Amino acid sequence: MMQGESASSYDVVFAADVFVYLGKLDDLVNQAQRLLRPGALFAFSVESLGASADDAIALADRRDYQLNATGRYAHSIAYLARIAALNGFDVLSTTDTQIRLDKGKPVQGYLALWRRPPA
Repeated sequence: MMQGESASSYDVVFAADVFVYLGKLDDLVNQAQRLLRPGALFAFSVESLGASADDAIALADRRDYQLNATGRYAHSIAYLARIAALNGFDVLSTTDTQIRLDKGKPVQGYLALWRRPPA
């Protein structure tokens, strides 16, 4: 769906509680970069890899992302930084915070704000 949109046609791309249903984000981030005008913002949330005991195993394996027992994906901070750099984004902030409750238990994640560099 993003591929059908014109390049450099958006001021903001925002995805809250969406990327938890996707593992590999490379193509999506590339499309977001293509769609954004210079200086435009890309804001999103992800679950953080390494927030639970199960995730500690994944960190030891240095995975970029992992499908958790909840059916949601968690992403590593290193992976986010790498795909931001590969797609030419300026990382304005990555905030480690509670992004939701799941069955009454807090779920840790990242709120990210990236910018396509001004022209």
